Amino acid sequence: SAFPNAAVLAAWAAAGVDVSYVVSGDSSDLKGKALWHILQVIQDFLRLDTYGKELGEALQLAYDEVKASWKSGINDNKADATILALLRKSPVLVLDHGLFEDMLEKLEFVLEAKKLTLSSSRKARAIMHLYKAVQTGGQRVELQMVETAIEAAL
Repeated sequence: SAFPNAAVLAAWAAAGVDVSYVVSGDSSDLKGKALWHILQVIQDFLRLDTYGKELGEALQLAYDEVKASWKSGINDNKADATILALLRKSPVLVLDHGLFEDMLEKLEFVLEAKKLTLSSSRKARAIMHLYKAVQTGGQRVELQMVETAIEAAL
């Protein structure tokens, strides 16, 4: 029996045949759909549904980088930075213990220095405000940020 060569497989692919399925019995199209479904579940969980266009652009950038790295062996990781920036926009709190401790200590310091008290719920709001500022700005917690967070929580 004859086996198709690369040129034949390429022609089949150009005609719309799922060559991966022909060769291995495993459909790359189904894997792609499954991966897309997983990404949609993650997007929903992280409440990034309003960033669908940005997610599509990040995925295209990742695809282009992977394709280019196959040719050149070099990956500049712009897609990684783009995807991480998008993930930081998520309102879902994924909080690092050290960052939380830093925010809480600085919040308590500013409250004590200004002789203010906040209820637990207002402290939580201030921490959330700080967290969003740090995540979207990619910066460290500064005392001025804490003061702004306290004002926002009042």
